[in-house]
Amino acid sequence: ARRGAENFVREIETWPCRRAFKTHAFPQLFPCRYPLEPHASPGVAPKVVVLVPDVRHNLMMWWQTLPQVTANFGVESLPFTNFADFVSSCIYGTGVALPFGNYFSHVLAWEQEAEAHPDRVMLASADRLGSLDPKEVRSTLIEI
Repeated sequence: ARRGAENFVREIETWPCRRAFKTHAFPQLFPCRYPLEPHASPGVAPKVVVLVPDVRHNLMMWWQTLPQVTANFGVESLPFTNFADFVSSCIYGTGVALPFGNYFSHVLAWEQEAEAHPDRVMLASADRLGSLDPKEVRSTLIEI
């Protein structure tokens, strides 16, 4: 933010209600104090919900948008010419660095956090939240 991270944190600490933040950070780079300290005041302790998309959808989305994203950063060409090479590159880490890091490493890191801190970290299916079936969306929201 234009005010800087310190000022932003000071400001949001004054907000009297629950807050939700979006980040693509790995647990060790999470922008809030993490792991979250036990909650001393009344109410529900802070939690982290990690929305995990279906890898097939995620890779297809990146395949479609990566040329636009890389062009914005002055990258003239990508190290692959077809979708199969791109998927192989993502799986084996040869030649592509997605803007938010390796998909599999990211999900695995948060899964390990959820296993270590089940009361504070939960993985949820992002695809179920986007389902056309309202019952599936509702059940996912109830889980969260």
